Amino acid sequence: MPTKPNTDPVFSSGGQWLFIVPLGLMLFCTSCSGQSTEAPVRPGTSGPYLVVSLVEPASEFYPAAELLAQRHSAKIVNSGPADLERLMDELRNCAPAHVAIVVHPEDLDVNLVNRIFKLSTEVDADPFVDFAWGVITGRDGAAAKKLVLASEPGADRPAPSISMFGVGGAGLKESMTQKSQWPLRKGQLEVTSYLAKGESDQDRDTSFISESMPGLGQSSIVLMASHGYPDGLVAGPKASDLRQVDLSGCVLFNIACYTGVTKNWYDEDHREMKVRKNSIDLKDSFCLQAIDCGVAGYFAYTCPRPAGPTMMGDAILLSTTGDSLGELFREGLQSVVMAHLLNGDNQVNISPLAEGTSLGTDRTPGSVVRQMSTGGVLFGDPAFRPFPPMADADPRLLKWSEQGDTIAAEVRIESPLFHFFASDQVNYWEDYHPALRLECRLPIGKSRIENVDVISVPEAADDYRWVAAIEHSSNERFLRWKLNFRQPVDLSRLQKAATRGLSSQIEVDLSNGELADDKIIRGSGPGKENVRE
Repeated sequence: MPTKPNTDPVFSSGGQWLFIVPLGLMLFCTSCSGQSTEAPVRPGTSGPYLVVSLVEPASEFYPAAELLAQRHSAKIVNSGPADLERLMDELRNCAPAHVAIVVHPEDLDVNLVNRIFKLSTEVDADPFVDFAWGVITGRDGAAAKKLVLASEPGADRPAPSISMFGVGGAGLKESMTQKSQWPLRKGQLEVTSYLAKGESDQDRDTSFISESMPGLGQSSIVLMASHGYPDGLVAGPKASDLRQVDLSGCVLFNIACYTGVTKNWYDEDHREMKVRKNSIDLKDSFCLQAIDCGVAGYFAYTCPRPAGPTMMGDAILLSTTGDSLGELFREGLQSVVMAHLLNGDNQVNISPLAEGTSLGTDRTPGSVVRQMSTGGVLFGDPAFRPFPPMADADPRLLKWSEQGDTIAAEVRIESPLFHFFASDQVNYWEDYHPALRLECRLPIGKSRIENVDVISVPEAADDYRWVAAIEHSSNERFLRWKLNFRQPVDLSRLQKAATRGLSSQIEVDLSNGELADDKIIRGSGPGKENVRE
């Protein structure tokens, strides 16, 4: 995240964002039976494909919309950025599983992204995201078409492996390249890490960056991690460093802030405590350069990104689950919705940004990251599935059973890299302290819910809070549940619990249910009562 003057109470004494890396877990199921079942978790989607063109048919970007429509036998709906909300009738009639949105780079900013996010939650009455979506754009029409062609079905694709470029900061004295394996529940992923020394653009290791760039495209997944701005990583690669790099067919995850910006972006002036609008030349946009390099998919943020390693977990899940890019992105957005519900909202809470808007004086780390949480974007065809599923590889497990009017579930993660899946980067404990999370998604059919009971929480949880709400998806009903608890100061307690697998158990009582589908259920409890007798 960007370095700023220390005039905002949200900032630490060093003048940088309070950079908290909490831990957590997300698990989902899509079917249920009378027998106890243990299975990897994949929510899945079903339904038609829809192309939304926010460019006019005469635009050089329109052939990208036509190419997607041909690929998926999909309808094209023409609109404009100002008329986005008028698409609701079409979305409700079509009930799409995947929506591709074609847009000029000058029209895409965090406000449009937030409006798309909000629109995606309003197709039905529940607060959750109703379709997987992705954005198609580029520096010009040819680049937008290149982004679509990069995910051409039937192309031979290598097995998943990861190249990661990170900036080590003051703690790294010399830049280095490392080979390692990230463990899965069964098997492992090959990872090549390029770690650059330097803390700012003034002392970045330009020679190492130049030497490392060609190696990124040798893996099917690329991760980038540092602070960031629209032109690239602080002390790391800029758009200009990517220009000779071939990333054809790769999926790129960028943890750095603002690296999803194509033209216009909003920064925070902490001296005046106001929002400032900025712009970047298209040629200097890291996002647009990544598209020029041939990526098949790109995950990034149009604003500062909440701290946390969840994109590393996303890279593992993309490698193992067989999900489409849009399904992976949609589940991330669902978790953002749950974070806002846990905070007391009834839906995702989004505020537009404009030049001169006041930042307010009552900000907390929690309130800041919740505002950031809605600015993520997937660039690319949301229906693209880059890899087949790996058997028994997903580190997340869900054991569940239905007996009479009760559904019992245990959510569990088995991996030494549990923190990759774990960051509760949107809900801090008491709005200031790092927290952990567990989430699950349970099918409930036509049953009404009487009660949700927390049976057990991880050993490291001293106090906890939770939220539950009902989701409608593909003519089915699900209960989404989230547990949040403070990360222990003594991390050895967490490590000890994690060696046995982080887990929690809940029971859902369906008998004589009287809770309406729009009811959001919240609760809390002390850790000393975390196991019901």
